[in-house]
Amino acid sequence: MEQFQTLIEIIQDRASRDENGITFISGDKQEEYVSYSKLLEQASQVLHALQEKGIQPGDELIIQIDDNHTFVNVFWGCLLGGIVPVPVSIGNNDEHKMKLFKIWNTLSRPYMVADDKVLEQLEKYAHQHELLDSFEPVKKSNFFKPYIRLFRSE
Repeated sequence: MEQFQTLIEIIQDRASRDENGITFISGDKQEEYVSYSKLLEQASQVLHALQEKGIQPGDELIIQIDDNHTFVNVFWGCLLGGIVPVPVSIGNNDEHKMKLFKIWNTLSRPYMVADDKVLEQLEKYAHQHELLDSFEPVKKSNFFKPYIRLFRSE
């Protein structure tokens, strides 16, 4: 049995074996297989995009991504770069939105990656609950749209 010290060691080992990977299931009949090698390549591209944004090892990144493939790429990109991934489930109710603001305020100096729809819902919630002062830093730290192609396999 192989001994690994980190998750990074495991994925690097598995990336050398083409027969290993992940199958993403998006519906009743929609499946997409991604080898660990391809996953490592995509995660490295995501890491590069995160680093270009100024995110450094130890920084926290709230992940608000609905698409599983994109989520996995961002999560592994964080791990590769020593960035602390903070996955937060996306919810449509007020409790989920308030949870995001509470998490945001608990972290040191977080960044966030979320799509426009999630950001619009948070902004609407912030308006309704007089949280605009809390929302502005969230909005400024979010960066999804310019990098979306890196987060998805095409």
